[in-house]
Amino acid sequence: MIYNRDVRDHVSVDAVYTWVNQTDPEWQQKWLSTFPEREFDPDRFTDNDELKYSLRSINKYAKWINKIYIVSNCSKPFWLKDNPKIEWVLHEEIYPSEEMLPTFNSHSIECCLHNINNLSEHFIYFNDDVVLGQPCLKSDFFDDAGKSISYYEPYGMVYDSSMRENIPDYMKASINSCRLLKNIAPNYSARNLTRHVPHALKKSVLQRIEEFFNFDINRTRYSKLRSDTDINLTSFLYHHYSYITKESVSGETKNIIVRPSNIKMILDKQAFSHKLMCFNDGAGSAVDKKYKAATKDYLNRRFSESAPWEKEIHD
Repeated sequence: MIYNRDVRDHVSVDAVYTWVNQTDPEWQQKWLSTFPEREFDPDRFTDNDELKYSLRSINKYAKWINKIYIVSNCSKPFWLKDNPKIEWVLHEEIYPSEEMLPTFNSHSIECCLHNINNLSEHFIYFNDDVVLGQPCLKSDFFDDAGKSISYYEPYGMVYDSSMRENIPDYMKASINSCRLLKNIAPNYSARNLTRHVPHALKKSVLQRIEEFFNFDINRTRYSKLRSDTDINLTSFLYHHYSYITKESVSGETKNIIVRPSNIKMILDKQAFSHKLMCFNDGAGSAVDKKYKAATKDYLNRRFSESAPWEKEIHD
C-alpha cells in the first residue's frame, strides 16, 4: 500500500488580515475618546486600497486559500460585499477582555489572531500592504510535514544591548521577544528578523506560546499603542520559538520591499520577478503623494480583475 506523506494535500489553509482605515468615522471616534489630544501617525493607519489589491492577488495567485478573515475595528470598505470566502472579524470577537480595547497597536492585535473562531490550524498572516507577485503554492508556506516555513533576513541585528530610545518599535519588540526565548533555550541566538512577507503560522503553536509567555502576551494586549514592553508574536517570537521546538523550518523566496527610494527602478525593471512584494508604509511613505499614486497605478494595472467579493462599481 502506498501512502501519500505530504500532509499539505489534506489540510485547509486560511488567510488572516489586519486592517485599519483612519478615515472611518467609527475608528476616529475610538481614537478621540482614547487619545483626545494626540494625533495619529498616518504611516500606521492610512488606507490606500492596499487591502483590495492584496485580496485580488490571492484570488489570482493562491485560489487554494480556504477562508479569508479580516480583523478590524473599522467599518467594512465600501467595495466589499458578502461572500462565503470572506469573514469580517471585530476586535471584540478575539480579545479575552474588553478592558484591552480599543487598541491601535498591531502588536496587541497580533497576539489575538489565534482566537479567531473556526480558524484553521494552518494559516497565513498577511499585512494589507503585501501582495503575491507570482503563483504561490502551499509549499511556499508549509513543508510536506505541515511545518510552517519562516523567511528570515540573511543578517543578524537583534541584540539586547541595542535597546536604546531611538531604535524602532519593531526592534524593541524583537529584543523583548529574544529575551523571552532565553528562558527556554539559553544557548539559542534569535538574532535574525523575518522578512516583510506573509507569515505562515500554526494555531496550536501560537496557543502554546500564549500558555508559556502568558504575562508578556497579555501585557502586549493591554498596550493601546506600541510600547517598550511589547513583543512581536507573529513576525518574530513565533518563528524562533517554533524553530527551537522543531515545528518550523527556514526557507528562501524572492521578495522585495517597495519604497519611495526604489519604486521607479522596481516597477520599471523588476515588476514581475518577485513572488512576494511589500509596499511598505514607513518613513513618511503614507503621505508621499507621488509614491502612493505610483503604487496605486501599478496595483490597478497588475490586478485589474475584480475579485468575487467586490461590489460592481460604476464611475
